[in-house]
Amino acid sequence: MKGPTMTITHDAPTTIRRTAGERFLEALTTRDHEALHDLLTPDVWLRALLPRHVDEHHGAAEVAGAFRSWYGSAPAFEPLTVGHDTVVGKERVAYRFLLRPDWAPDVWHVIEQDAFLSVRDGLIRKIDLVCTGFMPVGEGRH
Repeated sequence: MKGPTMTITHDAPTTIRRTAGERFLEALTTRDHEALHDLLTPDVWLRALLPRHVDEHHGAAEVAGAFRSWYGSAPAFEPLTVGHDTVVGKERVAYRFLLRPDWAPDVWHVIEQDAFLSVRDGLIRKIDLVCTGFMPVGEGRH
């Protein structure tokens, strides 16, 4: 009587594809402005609900520049939380940063933003964003 046989197969390594939203979060948290720009379609549209007004930007350079202007040049910067999921075909990203903005380098601030991303062919074509604004956290860090 012959015993059970075992077959060993060697599958090719699996490539994990990250979504545009995950790459967007990585670019923001590492402040990689070039990578952020490269994630955007040439005709990308950003609509941002900010504490004092609605901001709109069009085109990859202008949209990437908006993110850079908000916190890209802060002398001290620390991601506190980041999150990502998908909602009926749109990617949702959320993040909270602790930073010292260049216009107030002695005061820690928290900023939180939530955004819905419309993606086409792996690139972000539209961003709908809501922002808390810069909220000072006092003498301590948080």
